[in-house]
Amino acid sequence: IISSSTTDDLLTTAFLNQDGTMAVIVMNCSDTEQPFYLWLENRAAKADSPAHSIITLVLSKGEGRDISAFSRRGIPVEVN
Repeated sequence: IISSSTTDDLLTTAFLNQDGTMAVIVMNCSDTEQPFYLWLENRAAKADSPAHSIITLVLSKGEGRDISAFSRRGIPVEVN
C-alpha cells in the first residue's frame, strides 16, 4: 500500500489488515487543524485532522472497496 501526504504537516502510513480492512493512520504535527482528502480509486473523502493528533481511518474490505465505507471513530465524513 502506498500512502503519501501533500503537506509537511501531515504524516501518513497505511496497512492492509488480516480481516481485509485497510487502516490509514494520519498524524498532524502542526498547531492547527489540517483538512485533507483520502483518495482511493479516483474517489476522495474529505476529513480533518485536529492539531497535534493521530487518527486512524478504517476502510471496509472487499472487491471494489468503497471509500464511502470508512469511519473515523464514528465521525461522518463527506465523500466526493
